[in-house]
Amino acid sequence: MRRGSRSFKNPTAVIQIFAKECARVEGCILNVSQSEDLHFCDQVRVMTNTDVLASPHGAQLTNMLFMDQNSSVMEFFPRG
Repeated sequence: MRRGSRSFKNPTAVIQIFAKECARVEGCILNVSQSEDLHFCDQVRVMTNTDVLASPHGAQLTNMLFMDQNSSVMEFFPRG
């Protein structure tokens, strides 16, 4: 998650949708993070433990370079 102009309009609804889909997959763990609230080492730790990243477009996606080679990224762009 992120704050500002590129944030989701209704983050609670977005989290509920992902939680519902995660519940359908055995072993799926949903972790919602606010990257600007995390220190760099914590951001790296989150990314190294992430298999699928869903994020609004922004600088926080730079840290995806710490993800496993076989991980996936879903990038969302704001309207307008």
